[in-house]
Amino acid sequence: MIPGLLLSRFAGALLAPLIVVAGIVSTFPGESAPQTVNLAPDPEIFGIVGLDPWHTYNADPVNFPNDVNRALLERMASDMSNLGARWVRIEFHAEYDQEQGPGSIDYSKHDWFINDLAPKYGLNVLAVLGSGLIGDKDPSWGFEHINDPLNEQGSNRYIDMYVERVNEVTARYGNRLAAVEILNEPNASEVLSYDTDGQTKTVLPANYGWLLRRSFDVVKANSPGTQVIMGGVLFDDENGTSYDVRGRSYDLDWLEAVYASRAVRTYVVEHGRHPFDAIAVHPYFMEPQEIIEYLHEARALQLRFDDRAGRIWITEVGWPAQPPESWTSLGLSLPSESERQQAAFMSAIYSTVPQRAPFVERIFWFKYEDFPVDGKLNGWGLVRLEGSAEGYGSFANPWPRKFAFSVYQALARPDYLPVAPVEPPDDPNVLYFEETGHTLSGVFREYWEREGGLEMFGMPITEPFDQSGRSVQYFERARFEFHPELGEGGAVQLGLLGSFLVQDRGLPTDPANLGANPNALWFEQTNQAIHGAFRLFWEQHGGLEKFGLPLTAEIVENGVLVQYFERARFEYAMTPDGSGFEVRLGDIGSEALEVPGWYR
Repeated sequence: MIPGLLLSRFAGALLAPLIVVAGIVSTFPGESAPQTVNLAPDPEIFGIVGLDPWHTYNADPVNFPNDVNRALLERMASDMSNLGARWVRIEFHAEYDQEQGPGSIDYSKHDWFINDLAPKYGLNVLAVLGSGLIGDKDPSWGFEHINDPLNEQGSNRYIDMYVERVNEVTARYGNRLAAVEILNEPNASEVLSYDTDGQTKTVLPANYGWLLRRSFDVVKANSPGTQVIMGGVLFDDENGTSYDVRGRSYDLDWLEAVYASRAVRTYVVEHGRHPFDAIAVHPYFMEPQEIIEYLHEARALQLRFDDRAGRIWITEVGWPAQPPESWTSLGLSLPSESERQQAAFMSAIYSTVPQRAPFVERIFWFKYEDFPVDGKLNGWGLVRLEGSAEGYGSFANPWPRKFAFSVYQALARPDYLPVAPVEPPDDPNVLYFEETGHTLSGVFREYWEREGGLEMFGMPITEPFDQSGRSVQYFERARFEFHPELGEGGAVQLGLLGSFLVQDRGLPTDPANLGANPNALWFEQTNQAIHGAFRLFWEQHGGLEKFGLPLTAEIVENGVLVQYFERARFEYAMTPDGSGFEVRLGDIGSEALEVPGWYR
């Protein structure tokens, strides 16, 4: 298959059913796809909310004592870059173990990520300067004090300390922070609600206006190029009235109050501009069409206050998804229904917002990883981290990738998908197949040449890629997996593509009771048998170790006699010259790429 056609078939199979949201996700009834879909929006629009480096400190004390988990953070940054994200959103945290005072920031938990890792992978950093900027073990520095009465200068003790911390952070990092977000969800803060025993969750707009104004001046003095983003407001229908009934949400009321605050109004008069570069929203709990309407409401609010230069950033948006419960480490599993919903929602957002709300400048998907809460994993991420339900540990391999991972990459950086063709390499040790645009080298080439080559496995149809810490590569008739722990002789194995393709199909067991046939080889493990030409091929070309157990009886598919094994499909078909029949492997590698779930 020609490279362009292969990539277009994959992208089409991946995106077409997702863009037409009503065709796959029952949670979006009545919503139709736009007439045209832009699969190549501005690359700068793509961002991801990442794992805060602070949370990984001493998570791997063996390899990174008194340091962040550099292996995990590097894997995250590499994934984000390969996905096509241009922005990463992380949050600063002070230390919360100091009995007296506002705590202090341990910059060793932030420096490496901001100064070295993010630039290495071309990631712009949006730093959330949230309530965690001030340690609150001393209750006199609790976040609720942001709402203390203002003095004649429009400040209070908490705001003064917050601005001091903003100055400290931005003076240290300068333009290595491409943008800073001033608080997180100040209209509906969980921290504020907790600190006040549920009495209030809202930062007073007047107080926030002064905090924003002073922070803006400090940031621009330290780093004029760093963008200042108003704290992302959380969509809020506090009184229980749905958005489509009200036509407006309480977070926009709060945002309007900030625009109208004395601090912001006088700043505009004095400086001819607003004290921020963009507003930010978190449009959760809405369908894609409602999000578009909501964004236009927010833009109309900006224009009412003559904020024509201001843009809108979506600094959080997402959809939770749980991988299949019967998950294994074999690397193959169909997406769960919630994974399909997550992928469809993502596709709808990134495909329609740039077209129908072009004033939106950035969209940050929430989140890179599923995160632990009370011993369970909250499923908003694109990946799951092994062993992270109880907290972030030494694990560095994301496992599994969710379906939305490949959808994000297909939208933001399709040339980095494993199926994307590559240029011929200038390396005599690498085989290049012009027909598919893919390469073959190293241990996979050695195995391919030794075990039957083109006739047995066909051509490579992906580049090698990492899956759960091991390298895999798809061929027309197989999937190669590298298992170095099995030693040199067994390091390359065929993946369980046969098992993957027959799952839940209800294919018949052997109707002929071949177990009683002395010429048949019976397998109690699967209640199946092999005989005749298929048995002869199985025994002569690697047997159980190579092909695994039979999974079905001999059956006819598309006029061809076939039998499925764990790692292959045998076909009894006419020879190319038409002189007779022979056993060959079926194209289950190519077929697997058309089934969601192969790219885990």
